[in-house]
Amino acid sequence: MADIEALVSAACQKAIEVLKSELLKTFLGITERLDTVERQLSAMNHNNDLSARVLDIKGTLDNAGTAAATTDRVEEYLKEIEGTRSDARAAICAANDVEQWSPK
Repeated sequence: MADIEALVSAACQKAIEVLKSELLKTFLGITERLDTVERQLSAMNHNNDLSARVLDIKGTLDNAGTAAATTDRVEEYLKEIEGTRSDARAAICAANDVEQWSPK
């Protein structure tokens, strides 16, 4: 009987160690993903300030010389705004993923 108890105890101890190790790996993975998302959001806030970019676009359009140049610039700025919107959406989705998979 003592042999069985020792065997069960050792098996349980090993199972707990494996579970602890796997949970730690998962937690570290989530932490890394969260750090990445935070860095991306921070970069977006510093480098892609949408309101400043829109004001810059407006100022450029006000100073534009020709209609053709204005049209080309408007298209370029619209693409840039769409890219920023896409980046923001990707960051929001990544933050949502991190929130869903983070331990509560």
